[in-house]
Amino acid sequence: INTFTSSINKTKYLGKYDIELFNDLTGFYKKLSFAENTINFQIPLTNMPKGLYIIRLIVDNQIIQVNNLLIK
Repeated sequence: INTFTSSINKTKYLGKYDIELFNDLTGFYKKLSFAENTINFQIPLTNMPKGLYIIRLIVDNQIIQVNNLLIK
């Protein structure tokens, strides 16, 4: 897998939003911001260390959704 792809239900999450991707063990952190008209997004995974990552959807500084991503 070279990218992580996801969709967001924009009827629930209107406006600009942020996606955070992090791994506590490696210290890896990435924050991506998206405009309100973005329904799908991709996060490049090339050259990322193996491990368990947490992906958070943040709208208006509130954590809306949390998912796990395992890179082998």
